[in-house]
Amino acid sequence: MYTIKAKHVYKISDIAISGGIIIIGILILLLIPSALGLGVCTLLTGLCIFPFLKTGYRIPGQKETFSHKDYLLPQECKSDIAAFIEGKSKTLNINPFKRGGLLLEHYYLKNGSRQFVQLFDYTTGIYSAQCELTEIDSDKLEAILKHQ
Repeated sequence: MYTIKAKHVYKISDIAISGGIIIIGILILLLIPSALGLGVCTLLTGLCIFPFLKTGYRIPGQKETFSHKDYLLPQECKSDIAAFIEGKSKTLNINPFKRGGLLLEHYYLKNGSRQFVQLFDYTTGIYSAQCELTEIDSDKLEAILKHQ
């Protein structure tokens, strides 16, 4: 099974947060000379978080920047869930008392127009894909998440 790795990318908010902290640090340095240490620390904080503050995801072949959320689902139902996601099954029956073991990665646009999911099984400390990255509609996703 091929595992899709979405690439971490910058969102406008990430750049704005880092840039804002850098600007505040510069302003403290310029406007309050007695607070040199605070200005330097604020400036360095903004510079240090810039390369690491990437909250967007880019899926290969897609132009949009997606947000990401993970959900835990019952491991005993992995074949049923994978078949439902891929469209091989029309219904989904999950025992709500079973917990954990499967990870559902959900990539979505904030406006809700497009969303993708991929199911992973966590056994022996390794995540293995149980289905391909699939575009899914809201109703299908709601049916899966009501059992979460």
